[in-house]
Amino acid sequence: MKELKILTLLVVLAVASTASIAEDNTEICKHYARVAGSAMEVRQEGHSILEALDMADNLRQANLDKLEENNLDYEKYGHVIEDQADMLKQYITYAYTKPHYSTDEYKKQEVNNFINEIYLDCLDRYE
Repeated sequence: MKELKILTLLVVLAVASTASIAEDNTEICKHYARVAGSAMEVRQEGHSILEALDMADNLRQANLDKLEENNLDYEKYGHVIEDQADMLKQYITYAYTKPHYSTDEYKKQEVNNFINEIYLDCLDRYE
């Protein structure tokens, strides 16, 4: 059940990202930070990195299926899904280099620290 909740959150984030591709750098960085935060939440929930990467693969496939269901052109929109999946996998891999905590307070703090790190790094890259 917990995995389904997390996967649903990641699907919502991915779908939201496709609508905001052309937004300004601040909004792009906010999106990246949110996706990174989701990756760290999976880490802090105690899932293995393999489970987390499987969730990312499932998310990618679910979004590709939605593309097909809605008769949307893969050549036109598929790169967004592929880029999203690649970005999420990078954040998952990076999140697993960070510590895992046992208390909710420290888990939340680590998620927030990770979000802040990714957001600030992203802003630096766009300056």
